[in-house]
Amino acid sequence: MLTAALLALVVQSAEITAASSEPESVETHIPSFVRCRMEYGGENPEVGGPRSLQAHCPTNAPEAELLQAIADASMERVSIRGIDRRQYVELARDIRFRFDPDTRSYSATPGQDFIRGIPAIPPRIVARGDSYACSFGIEVDEDGSPDDHELTCLVEGERRYVFMGDAQRSVRNAIRATRFVPTGETYCHADRYAIEIDGYGPQAYINELPRYCEQE
Repeated sequence: MLTAALLALVVQSAEITAASSEPESVETHIPSFVRCRMEYGGENPEVGGPRSLQAHCPTNAPEAELLQAIADASMERVSIRGIDRRQYVELARDIRFRFDPDTRSYSATPGQDFIRGIPAIPPRIVARGDSYACSFGIEVDEDGSPDDHELTCLVEGERRYVFMGDAQRSVRNAIRATRFVPTGETYCHADRYAIEIDGYGPQAYINELPRYCEQE
C-alpha cells in the first residue's frame, strides 16, 4: 500500500510526464531564402547555352506549390534562343528565391546570372602572354536579359588599344550570352572578368578598373 508521501511523488511524476508530452510552443523556423535546383536541357548545354530550363524546388518549403509555380513562370520568361551557339557558358547549380513571411510569397533576388558567358581569350593576347581584366555594368531587363552595358578593359594594366578591342569583344560576347533570373524589374548589375595567362593574372591592376552601378 502506497504511503501518502510516495503517492504524492507518483502524482507529481505523472503531472511532469503529461506536461512534457504536450507540444512545445516553439516558433517554426522560416527560411529567408529557398534554393531550387536547375536542370538544363540539350546535348551539351555549356556550349551555346541550354535548349530548355527547368527549376526543381523543394517540396517541403513553405507554400511549396506557389514557389514551384513562380519558378516555372520565371524560367518561361528567360530567352535562351539568342545565345550564340559557339559561346561557352557557365551554368549555376541552383537559383534562389526570397520568402516573405508576411505575404507568404516568393520573389527572385536580383543579380543571379545563372547562365554566365565565358569570354574566349583572344589569340593575339594569348600569343603575347598578356593578362587582362574588364569591369562592366549591365542593364538587366525584366526578363533577365542584358539590355545594355558599359565596359572598360585593361591589358597588362594599360589601355593598350591594339589589344583592348580584342579583350572587349570577347567580354561583350560573354555578356550577350548571360542570362539572369527574371525579377520583373530592370536594374544595373556590376561585375568583372579577370583573365590570367600562363599563371600570371591581373591582380596587380584589377582595382584600377571603374566600378559601375554604384550611383544607383
